[in-house]
Amino acid sequence: MRSFPQGWTLVEQTGKGGVAQTLDALLDSCSPHSSLASWEEFDNVLTSSQQSIYPEENSTYRPQMLITTDVRKEMRFVLNQKSNVPDHLRLTAFGLGIRTFDKGPVALTYNKRPSPFTLVANNGFIAAVLHR
Repeated sequence: MRSFPQGWTLVEQTGKGGVAQTLDALLDSCSPHSSLASWEEFDNVLTSSQQSIYPEENSTYRPQMLITTDVRKEMRFVLNQKSNVPDHLRLTAFGLGIRTFDKGPVALTYNKRPSPFTLVANNGFIAAVLHR
């Protein structure tokens, strides 16, 4: 998997390639192959991963909010234990987690950014970005 302006290139073990143009398409393609089954396992993998050498892309994107007050009350915060994990790796783990073992409602905070926010997922999809 690699990012480029039109999305992410995907290459299967057979060598067959394709393009995922959205995060949802990327997660749909990758989640069936995820072997991790808990947020704790993702935390452990993220902690042991190396830092990215690439700058963040599309840092100004702000999707529409699609959650209700009930979802806000029920959501659990995940993957917030380790502060040194790069944001893009936390986002990937969050996306795979909501597609494979925890449909939500769950939330992931980004506190170290110039404009802090929280991603909220419900029913296996990222449903909102809460800005502070």
